[in-house]
Amino acid sequence: MDGDLPTVKGTDTQASISFFHGDIPLFSATATVSVQGASSQGADKKNFKFKVVNPTTGNKLKVKFGNWLPMSSITLKAYAVDRTLIRDSLSTMVYRKILRLNNGLTAPSSEYSYLASKNCGVTVGEADFTTAGFPIEVYNTSGFYGLYVIRSYYDAETYLLDENNTQHVLMQPKLSNNFWVDGVFVGSVWDITLPTTQDATFESSVERLFQWFKGCNDGSINMRATYKDYINLEAFIDYILFTELTMGGDSIQNNLMLRSSNATSTSGIWGIYPYDMDQTWGIIGGNYSVNVSNPKTYGWVTKPKIAGSTNPYPDGNTWFTLFWETFRPEIWARWDELRSNDIISSKSINELIQKQVSLINPKAMQEDLTLWPISGQTGLGSGNAISDNGKRYSIAYIVDFVKNRIEWLDEQLKY
Repeated sequence: MDGDLPTVKGTDTQASISFFHGDIPLFSATATVSVQGASSQGADKKNFKFKVVNPTTGNKLKVKFGNWLPMSSITLKAYAVDRTLIRDSLSTMVYRKILRLNNGLTAPSSEYSYLASKNCGVTVGEADFTTAGFPIEVYNTSGFYGLYVIRSYYDAETYLLDENNTQHVLMQPKLSNNFWVDGVFVGSVWDITLPTTQDATFESSVERLFQWFKGCNDGSINMRATYKDYINLEAFIDYILFTELTMGGDSIQNNLMLRSSNATSTSGIWGIYPYDMDQTWGIIGGNYSVNVSNPKTYGWVTKPKIAGSTNPYPDGNTWFTLFWETFRPEIWARWDELRSNDIISSKSINELIQKQVSLINPKAMQEDLTLWPISGQTGLGSGNAISDNGKRYSIAYIVDFVKNRIEWLDEQLKY
């Protein structure tokens, strides 16, 4: 890469970039470079986004990596709170395996039919319904800059949606704490990918869902009697079990996607999907010790605390607590199914860990840790030491965490 990297969000720079596979050049482009991310903006090791154009014509380019969908921008994630660089990609790989258990597809087969008339449905890629990523080495004019992860984008086609259909909705909360219980939609605290134009009809379609959340929570609506008119039950069950497996504390109010392909003010079914999973598998927000994030003592993420729990956050979300109470048989049965089919097991997850680790050059990892020493300033810019000086920054820790978290959940769910 030739050019200055920005240091503050909103101060874009220009650069020339080239991609190589080893010593083999793949492509070159001109790019506008910006700082990417929210909570990570204060960190020393920053995330970047590259919007690429043809260096000769100036026309915008779309880049396709492997079987991903073509992307008009390239996101490089520093994952400074996870120096192993594998937690986010590992999480979404596990989640896709969960989705594919029953028929090999990441969505109900009916969801694939919509785009058939548009492009024969060939826009369905490997990263559908989640992001995906793989590690790369970044170099600039001064030499090695660091290890990063290229991550796919959460665009419409990734979720089998059409940007020209106003009933297609994809949205992510920005620390929107209360939408589960207050029934209020505040657009300013959401990142809305679709629809591209948010009008009163769109707002009422979201409020319909949020009012259902609220009504279930306050007892004015019977969740079991009405859920089929509002949510994809299987998606919510998988999301909850996945969140408990990964111990993703950020996945209740922030790192999630709500999706609907038929949202109106009077109807529509919604699903929930994970997003931005670097604070998982033992890394939790805040300056907490490894004793707090112990997978066998942390307790529940989506349920109230139990005696002896080290979870430092307030009691689990009340809506999810009600969901557990309402659909306990279905949740327990799904855990049994995932375990019995080896979708969730130490062996199957370790295989995915190995797949990601094999892409990382150990020498480059050593150089990255030298360039960006483990500290709070490198991670989230808090200035506080994080992760007990790196105890959670090892593959061995993640492997051990997976084993112990599964054992704890097996005990709770009587597998």
